[in-house]
Amino acid sequence: MPLDLPTLFAVTAFATAISGLMLLFAWLQDRSLATLAWWGTGLLVLDVGGVLVVLRGIAPDWASVGLGNAVWLFAYGLMWCGARSFEGRRPHLAVPLGAALAWIMACGFDAV
Repeated sequence: MPLDLPTLFAVTAFATAISGLMLLFAWLQDRSLATLAWWGTGLLVLDVGGVLVVLRGIAPDWASVGLGNAVWLFAYGLMWCGARSFEGRRPHLAVPLGAALAWIMACGFDAV
């Protein structure tokens, strides 16, 4: 049986979105657990980046490749902030933002 890539992407996107929404809902039940908010937001942002990357060929390359991967970097950075929060450390939002901005700047060069 051949795999249908659009269907696989849709299932993955919906599962990620539902996971993110469930984490945010759990956070709303107990707002002292900031880790849940970081991870839930990270998963939802990850879905946005995935949609941008899948639009390659439909959307311009700067949006699908450049912005989509920058959003992915930012999403994984949000999850890293959640891991720091889980261990009782202070999350640094500047690191994920810096990584996303560095990717956008790097996409300005033809070598990348």
